[in-house]
Amino acid sequence: MTQMDPVGECYQEHGVALSRFATALVGPTDGHDVLAEALASVLATRSGRVRDMRAYLYRAVHRAALKHWRTERRRIGRERSLWTDRKSIRLNSSHTD
Repeated sequence: MTQMDPVGECYQEHGVALSRFATALVGPTDGHDVLAEALASVLATRSGRVRDMRAYLYRAVHRAALKHWRTERRRIGRERSLWTDRKSIRLNSSHTD
């Protein structure tokens, strides 16, 4: 039997709770994506020993959720700006005589 990576062991033990945490932070639609992003980030960047892998994974999920919120806020701002610009153009073109 092969020995599992500490991240894998921790995820196996706390994966359901981590998924619930991600879902609580960003909602059911994006919770699994945020969790996957967090795990990918941990696996790609982790170096050295981690004293508390559970806390490390929860923090990674929280960081991924913050990134998600920032991305969504920027997307909504862009869409709002486009909508406002289109509304302004329609208003201006309807007032030309």
